[in-house]
Amino acid sequence: MDIWTWSPFWSEEARKAIVHFTEPERRRFLFVQFVIGICVSLFGMLLANTLFGETVTIASASVAGLATVGFVFFSYFSRRTVRRILSNTEWALQQGYNAENLRLTRFGRRKLDTHE
Repeated sequence: MDIWTWSPFWSEEARKAIVHFTEPERRRFLFVQFVIGICVSLFGMLLANTLFGETVTIASASVAGLATVGFVFFSYFSRRTVRRILSNTEWALQQGYNAENLRLTRFGRRKLDTHE
């Protein structure tokens, strides 16, 4: 794992998949992460300009609301895309990971065993 793929929030499964990237998988992953970063930056600039611009009008407030809703949908789909990329690597397929059982972060939801 290098400076371009490292994050303190990756789960152990995600870190193992990232460490075992082939070069084409690594390039694809970095491209997707770059696009996600650009979209987050644009959202932040749009929201900051709308909220802290010279005048706040109904139009600018509605743009901020639409951008927030769009960002929520974008967050969901970007996490799904990254999960799919990580679970479709050669190493992850050999280990039996799939997009449903691969945790991205350490802080994800855990299934609780209720049959005690």
